[in-house]
Amino acid sequence: MSSMSVAVAALILGKAVLIADLLPMINRFPDKPLIYNVTWKTLIYLLVATLIHYLERLVDFWRQAGDLVAGNEKLLSEMVWPHFWAIQIILLVLIVMYCTMHELVRAIGKEKVLRISSGRYLSRKFERGAHGQGEEEIDGFSSRSLSRNRTAFSAL
Repeated sequence: MSSMSVAVAALILGKAVLIADLLPMINRFPDKPLIYNVTWKTLIYLLVATLIHYLERLVDFWRQAGDLVAGNEKLLSEMVWPHFWAIQIILLVLIVMYCTMHELVRAIGKEKVLRISSGRYLSRKFERGAHGQGEEEIDGFSSRSLSRNRTAFSAL
């Protein structure tokens, strides 16, 4: 897959998110576990992205054929379906990651996500806690649990 295809997929995803966010039903499960909203939003975003992707291709074939129905028939007969579905799979992966992070930030807050994901910040705080200042805990992580995890991962 070329970098141009990836760029087109990113643009399609951006359009899908912007359009789908305008729908009143997009935040359907705000009080349920995160997986509900992640799954729901992924489904909506993927459907909108697929529709936009198909319509963008249809416009090109419509111009060539001169008629919408003839353009659609030509599109269906000439479209490289494995390429179309490969782009859709890439979009699905991107959308799942986006929705997961978006819902996580919405649920626990931007600052807490930044603290959790900033390894340098956390490691400095935990090293200070381990050097005689006692066990320090940040956002539910302790220096002892992090050092155990580092040891376990370094053994792999």
